[in-house]
Amino acid sequence: MKKMVANEKIDSLYSIIFVLLGLFVLFVCRVYDFYYEWTSFLGFMVIISSVNVPMALRRKKQIKKIDELRKELDLSIEEVREMADIGKYDLVNWDWKNAFISPRKLYLLEDTLEKMYLKNFGKEFEKK
Repeated sequence: MKKMVANEKIDSLYSIIFVLLGLFVLFVCRVYDFYYEWTSFLGFMVIISSVNVPMALRRKKQIKKIDELRKELDLSIEEVREMADIGKYDLVNWDWKNAFISPRKLYLLEDTLEKMYLKNFGKEFEKK
């Protein structure tokens, strides 16, 4: 398993917190006799679905940040796609929203572009 980048660690921590909080709520429901089959099933479904919430919420921000970094570093979209190993296929109207890119690749691409920015400009990237 490859080493996780900082934002990926943060999102994983949030996911763990959501799962533990959900399990605690189920436990409290069990202790106070508010435990029915439908509550346990609903609670379990909420817990399972909350695992990917932090990644889904960050995705839009990541894409915006990657695009800003790409413009600041004067990289073409093809170079960025090659850096992320997204694919060398050519789409006429390619954009970030319609392309499936795994969360892991987005985290790595964001980290790589941030390091390139730091190396080229000597300071951390700040969103405008």
